[in-house]
Amino acid sequence: MLKILTRVYLILLAACGSLTANKEEFKTYSLISVKIIYDGEEKKNEACKISLRDTEFNNVKFRHEKNSEFFLVESKPGKITLNYMRCGLILKINSVNLNDWGFFAHPDFVNYLGHVTIIYQPDSNENLEIKITDKIDEASHFLSKNHPELKNIPLGKSLLVDVAKVKPSDKPKPYSATTPTPPSPPANPVATTTETPNPYYTPPTPSATVPYRNPYKN
Repeated sequence: MLKILTRVYLILLAACGSLTANKEEFKTYSLISVKIIYDGEEKKNEACKISLRDTEFNNVKFRHEKNSEFFLVESKPGKITLNYMRCGLILKINSVNLNDWGFFAHPDFVNYLGHVTIIYQPDSNENLEIKITDKIDEASHFLSKNHPELKNIPLGKSLLVDVAKVKPSDKPKPYSATTPTPPSPPANPVATTTETPNPYYTPPTPSATVPYRNPYKN
């Protein structure tokens, strides 16, 4: 009986280990940065809460990276949809509707989602503007400085797009920083002089050359 219980325990233990390994295997990382400009002034984004959901409508975990504009997202691979971004304490509005946007969390990559700028003008008729730009160079620098544990996972673009355009086949290419080639210095100019002819100068007339004759020679 003891042997049977021991065997059952070992089977259950192996199954739990397999589930844990699978859970870790399906974990992906994504990185997004957010900037808020309220009435022409940049505000901190610590109070922002981003709501993301996967294909099973489960909430996706994220955390704000301290003293930065970045949020690190942890999820399973697959299509991720942004639900809303709530920054009510800063923007004096309940939330920013982002449910038309999404991305694909590719495995084996740190997926770069882009830089979101939220511009809020309280005295304007169209007081809310949202822009997404590509600042992957800054994201790469941030990761190398703050997350050395992710250095072996390549960074790839999976920018936020319209949800209908999110395709799993659009696999990102590993990002590699390129050092711009400095421009070549201009060649040293060669000084040239141009002689202006003197109109009053008359060159001498060449004289006839008479062969030398030795008078003492017969």
